Amino acid sequence: MAEIITSAVVPIWHTMTKQSIASIESQGFDQIIAVFDGVLPQPLSGTWDQIRLSSNCGQQRARNTGLLHATGKYVLHVDDDTTLYPGCLAAMVEAIERT
Repeated sequence: MAEIITSAVVPIWHTMTKQSIASIESQGFDQIIAVFDGVLPQPLSGTWDQIRLSSNCGQQRARNTGLLHATGKYVLHVDDDTTLYPGCLAAMVEAIERT
């Protein structure tokens, strides 16, 4: 099994746009965790780990829950309405490892 270097934690409070989903999936994360905070899970590709909180627990608890399940050396918190620029994950990892 390959080492997990990068994890994305995505707290979800409403339905994600296809653009947001595609931008996250295109980054090449080793692990993507969706934390559904009081909302019904939406269909996501099989590469996403999914956690459902039974009620709206708030942004911080959703992020912390995802962080507890993340196994990557580097973890990026991504909001459910964020669109990531192409190559931003690779640029961040490169910058971190260069320092």
